[in-house]
Amino acid sequence: MAKNSQITNIKLKILFWNAQIPRILKDLDILVCVESWLQPEHNIHYPGLLTFRKDRTHARGGAYFEVKDLTWPEQNIEILNLMAIYRAPDSTLSLYGDFNSHNIIWNCNRNDKNSKRLESCISNSDLFLLNSSNLVDKIDVYACDITMKKKTFKIKSLRTDWAKFESIINDKYEQFLTTQYDILWDEECSKIIRLRKTSYKKWGTTTNLQDLIEYKKNYALVKKKLKQKKKDNLKKFAESLNFRSNPNYVRNKSKILKDRFTKITPSHKHENLQNQQKVEVALNKISTPYVQTDPHWIPHCDDNTFLNHPFDFVEFNVALESKNKNLLPAWTVLTLTLLTGFH
Repeated sequence: MAKNSQITNIKLKILFWNAQIPRILKDLDILVCVESWLQPEHNIHYPGLLTFRKDRTHARGGAYFEVKDLTWPEQNIEILNLMAIYRAPDSTLSLYGDFNSHNIIWNCNRNDKNSKRLESCISNSDLFLLNSSNLVDKIDVYACDITMKKKTFKIKSLRTDWAKFESIINDKYEQFLTTQYDILWDEECSKIIRLRKTSYKKWGTTTNLQDLIEYKKNYALVKKKLKQKKKDNLKKFAESLNFRSNPNYVRNKSKILKDRFTKITPSHKHENLQNQQKVEVALNKISTPYVQTDPHWIPHCDDNTFLNHPFDFVEFNVALESKNKNLLPAWTVLTLTLLTGFH
């Protein structure tokens, strides 16, 4: 080699494959390939085989079929449809067509074997099925608009611990919003009611004896708690009454203690303001604002111990006779023990 000659590096690429293609094709009836990467100028054909190609000219991909010219002695042979599908990575997929699958999930009146396979494929592949709301009885044109901003994944319900999920939701429920509870109803009442409804739905789904026992326990707990809440609120209401209480307000409050769905507006808020205004008017008449008074001077008043004694139930009934009975609540629910401290 001459000294001045240039040395060129050439990369020699060799592929060794003991393919034995005739033997492979001899044992096969149908050959299906994807990612063929063939272009229209590529001519590939094997003797004795029918070639079917679907080239992807603008990018890599494509499908390739080789099928023998088969002959069968039997005539009643079901036609087999072959499909080679290539989905490009990181791309969406939309399938359209008449699948001839009847299932009650997509508004059919019966199920068939093909629908079970299609339903399983839809569930396992995270697909969405779109169909009209009417029963399929003729060829319809159905248009839909799909706007997908972000792909979300379904919860794998087979592995989900629903008991733990329910417990977490019940604990975090009260943090979502602040509930304004009415009289005879508080946070504890709402919680036990939710537990009773949940246990009832669980028993209705499983029909298990243990779930039925759990529902009965929650039902008895709700009944006991609500009865105790009603009694406590009745006692608290009776202790809050005084001689300034408006009879209409007392009557409406008593209705709430009987039925928690009765809604009223407390009247004692503006009533106290009216009494205060009446007192100010009376004081201004007795002592005008421009007259100076001694704040330390107290008028003489004889001690009357009778006014300090609590009245009995008979005196209370006599006082009520002068009132309109239609405006008074059902006082039979108020026991003598609760009214002992009434002044």
